[in-house]
Amino acid sequence: MGRPSHSGLHGIRSPTGSYDIIRSGRYTIVNCGNRDAARLVSLLDKLWTVLQPSIRDASLLNPSPAFRTFYASANNAPYVRQLLTNVTTGVSLYPPEQPFHQTGSPLLICATGDGQVVGKRYKVDYYYQCLLNPYDSLIAVSGTPYVVVCPYLFSSGVPDLPQADSCLEINTSINRFRTMGFDFTKFKVWILLEGILRYYIYATTGFSGSFATDVNKCVRLGTRQMVENPSNYVYYVASKP
Repeated sequence: MGRPSHSGLHGIRSPTGSYDIIRSGRYTIVNCGNRDAARLVSLLDKLWTVLQPSIRDASLLNPSPAFRTFYASANNAPYVRQLLTNVTTGVSLYPPEQPFHQTGSPLLICATGDGQVVGKRYKVDYYYQCLLNPYDSLIAVSGTPYVVVCPYLFSSGVPDLPQADSCLEINTSINRFRTMGFDFTKFKVWILLEGILRYYIYATTGFSGSFATDVNKCVRLGTRQMVENPSNYVYYVASKP
């Protein structure tokens, strides 16, 4: 799916050359070309729609069983609701990034070649980071508004969304979710959600990692770890509470 990068805490080096820039609400999409930028806009639109049931659920005094499965306590509901609401509108939690005349909201930048997206301090070239694991779709650069979009997001044959009746499957003989939940969350809209979540979780908690991706481990995390773990949000939203 996606992963964080800790080498971006000092920002991204100012790019050279010209980059196409489009806006989708408060989100900025950079260097993706017309076709892939349009695909990202479509994914952001779908993401807005699929987040609405979870936002409503997290607004209740007694959220659904799905909420309690992935966040343990209703006391976590205000934070979860606000974070998911931020995702729907692209609320800005960082200073503007001047190279792209950007507002500080999440900036989705496609890495399509070397030298395009490079860290300031450690000179990490994120295009090569994408190539190190050809199945990486997104890399969230911690401490910055950048979410690097790797080529695999567009080249994979994974659908944007699962079928409407999809759900987590349980192996009743061992009381565990099948396939560690990975088949449930492999779709493009959930990959995009995870990348954007890393922006907001780091901005509000300072945590940039991941405690667990296996759903069987996600549901056993401590209460605070649950709200800092991107995969908990993905499984919760994908469960359609």
